[in-house]
Amino acid sequence: MKVRCASCGADFSPERDRPFLECPFCASTLYLDRARTFPRLVLPPVLSASRAVLELRNAWRSGELPELPVLETKGLLLPFWSVRGRESQGAVPAFSPRPSCLEEFRLPGAGARVGEAAPPGFEAVPCSQGASTAWMGAGEGTSFTLFMVPFFRIRYGSPRRTYTAWVDGVLGRTLFEETPPPLSAHISRRFWAAMSLLFALFALESFFLPGPAAAAAVPLTGVFLFPLFRRMVQGASR
Repeated sequence: MKVRCASCGADFSPERDRPFLECPFCASTLYLDRARTFPRLVLPPVLSASRAVLELRNAWRSGELPELPVLETKGLLLPFWSVRGRESQGAVPAFSPRPSCLEEFRLPGAGARVGEAAPPGFEAVPCSQGASTAWMGAGEGTSFTLFMVPFFRIRYGSPRRTYTAWVDGVLGRTLFEETPPPLSAHISRRFWAAMSLLFALFALESFFLPGPAAAAAVPLTGVFLFPLFRRMVQGASR
């Protein structure tokens, strides 16, 4: 690969592990934009926006998470740096800020095609030079490849509390930045609240009623309050 000097117009082969180059003909200092210099592969999306929301709902169910209203679904092409021949070992996000859930993202094994244009319905996120330079080590520049990976960023919840999930547009994997408490946590809290209420009622009946009356009132109270107890616990799973 050759670059052209902006000062004298000469072509020369650069050392691509350096962000700044010196022209061997006129000694001018040139800035090397890594995002434009290294190979760029675009992964075609397989999922639609509606299918991505469906994958999110499936992830909610498998993780026993509450199903909340979807507020926004946006298709984004996210840039990831990878070392050629080692894509299966993962990739490093080349954009900023970087969600923690995408730090261990692994590229698909196949399906990349060379291209510059973003697929319809997707917006390309620019490659951050700062995020890229911090990761690239000296002497490895010739092996880097920039992958543009389609993701659906889905925001859900309420105007007061919003959560974000990322759905891989190729494989349909769902990654969460943060999640609301699982349904089991809601059920546990309601269960112990109902049990505490029953215990308090049984204690009051045993204290204020004589022995025979308390022996009859306690099981009757449990029978009459059982439907309320069941609704309290089941209400957390809706």
